Amino acid sequence: MVYKRYSIFPSERSRGVPTQLTDMHCPITIYMDESGNGNPGQPLIVGAVVVDANSGDIEADIRQMYRELSARRSLRGHKGFEKFRKSGFHASTDPTEVSQPFIELLQRSGGFKVYLMATSQHAYRGLTEAQVISEMYETIIADNLIRYRGQAAMTVCIEENDSLRSMLRNLPRFAASRAITKLGTHVKLPEIRVEMVKKGSVMSLAITDYAMLATSRWISSNFATDPSGRAYRGFREIAPTISLLYSLEDGKLASRKSRFEEA
Repeated sequence: MVYKRYSIFPSERSRGVPTQLTDMHCPITIYMDESGNGNPGQPLIVGAVVVDANSGDIEADIRQMYRELSARRSLRGHKGFEKFRKSGFHASTDPTEVSQPFIELLQRSGGFKVYLMATSQHAYRGLTEAQVISEMYETIIADNLIRYRGQAAMTVCIEENDSLRSMLRNLPRFAASRAITKLGTHVKLPEIRVEMVKKGSVMSLAITDYAMLATSRWISSNFATDPSGRAYRGFREIAPTISLLYSLEDGKLASRKSRFEEA
C-alpha cells in the first residue's frame, strides 16, 4: 500500500493566468471542486475532471478559447464578461457568447472524464456538511486510485479555499485507505499530490464548474425531462461529458453507458 508522501502547495503565482501547474510530472491529474456548500436550498455536489497523459492538452485548448473570447469587443463592459476576462470561465456568470462556445469545446474534446457526486441533504446520515464534502472527495479520489493503480502518481488540483485546508491534510491518506478497503486487499496505489491553486489559474477547473452548475439545476428541477425546460436542456448539453453522476440518495443517475439523449 503506497500513500507515503503527499504535499499541499498553495500557488504563489502572480496575478493573471499562469500557463501551467507547478509540477506536471504526474501522468494523472484530477481537477476537483464543490458547489452548494453553505446553501441548503441547493444540492451539495463534489465534481472531478480526470485527465490522463493520453487525453490531449485540454488546458491549452481552453486557454486558447479564453484568449479568443476575451478579445471580443462587443461584450466590453458587460459585468459577466469583465469577470470572465479577469479570472476565466465561470458557469454562473459567463454570458451566453462565452458559455456556449465553451460547452461546444467540451463536447468536441472528450479527452477527459467527469465524475460527480451529489446529495440534497447537507447533513447526511448524521454527518455535518463538511464531513459529507470530505466523504465525497475521498470516494472520488479512491475510485480513481483503483482505476489508475498501475500509475506511479497522480495530482489532485483544487481551487484555493481556506475552508478546505484542514480536510486536505488527511485527504491522501483517507482516500488511499478507502481504496484499499474497497479492493479488500493491499496493493500498490499511485502516490497522491494535492495542489491548491489560485482562482482562474488552472482553467480546466471550469469544466467541473460548468458540469456542477448544470447538474445542480437539473436536480433542483426534480430531474425534469421536458425539453422545453431550461434546466433539462442545460443538463443534456453537459451530460455527454459526464462519466458518472452518482446521488447519495438515488444511486447512479447517469454514466457514459447511459443513453444521454434520454437523460
